[in-house]
Amino acid sequence: MINIADIILEFGALYKAKGQNVKDIRRKIMVMNQTDKLFARQLTDDTVLDGGSVSMSPVLQAFQKTFTSYGDTTFKGRRIPLFQLKIDWEENPSDIEKSWLGFLAGDGISRKDWPLISYIINKLILDKAAEDYELMGVFYGKESPIVQGIPKPISGAMNGIKSLINTHISAGDTVAIGLGTVPLVPVDFVEYMEAFADQIPEEVQPFMQQIALSQTLMKRFRKGMRKKYGDNVWAQPDSIDTIIDTNLKVEGFRSHEGSNKIWTTIKGNAQLGLKKIANEQVFKVEESKRQVSIYTDFWKGIGFWQPEYIFTNDVDLT
Repeated sequence: MINIADIILEFGALYKAKGQNVKDIRRKIMVMNQTDKLFARQLTDDTVLDGGSVSMSPVLQAFQKTFTSYGDTTFKGRRIPLFQLKIDWEENPSDIEKSWLGFLAGDGISRKDWPLISYIINKLILDKAAEDYELMGVFYGKESPIVQGIPKPISGAMNGIKSLINTHISAGDTVAIGLGTVPLVPVDFVEYMEAFADQIPEEVQPFMQQIALSQTLMKRFRKGMRKKYGDNVWAQPDSIDTIIDTNLKVEGFRSHEGSNKIWTTIKGNAQLGLKKIANEQVFKVEESKRQVSIYTDFWKGIGFWQPEYIFTNDVDLT
């Protein structure tokens, strides 16, 4: 739907060519997708990613002449589903021709070729879809049933980080670190994060990716680091974002805003499956009796191969 009621109220239902163009349309700033960088990308022709993990029980034993088999090898399968996502937009744009926005109308009869359609796709839809995914899907998404004929926002179209981690905790595959309520005082929060890092085994820490949390918690961490360690946090580049005496970096994400969940995992464990991903930037544009339709669809899904290597605090468990 195109709503130009305010434009008509302000300038009237007529077009006067006074040199206005798209530079005169001030666009709202949108949030871009940053969270996907936490996930290793895997292109596929399938609608799932299938993988396995293996573990070995102790094998080293005392010598004796008799052959004594000792050690068990366990393989586990893990499936990461992809979710089919789409963009459908439809409108008869004729009304803009008799308005201040008339410069976005074309000379031809075909509405799908009007500059307006290109503007809506390239300047609005693409960026808004990225914002929707970042703010409602990749972290907060929780799949729910579709009601035929009713659009379902991205928040109910896929399982995001929070839902996935909580599912693994409920299944006993991930053990949440018992730290309790996240402190409001910055220095206390730094100590909370240090206690979090202490629970990550030393042998695993060299393989960890950054610790993800909200931007609000990131600012609290930095304030606490300044107050607790003073000028020492500036001794090395990025040291203010690194938990003391570790190589564990902390990074805030807009997608996590509103949540106190903190998490990290080993590099390569977090997976992003993609099918027909080129369609995310490519649209089919059709016209029928001046009605213009824009649509595309693609597949996307995130998950973890080894949930036992997810480290998270014990909050926001629903």
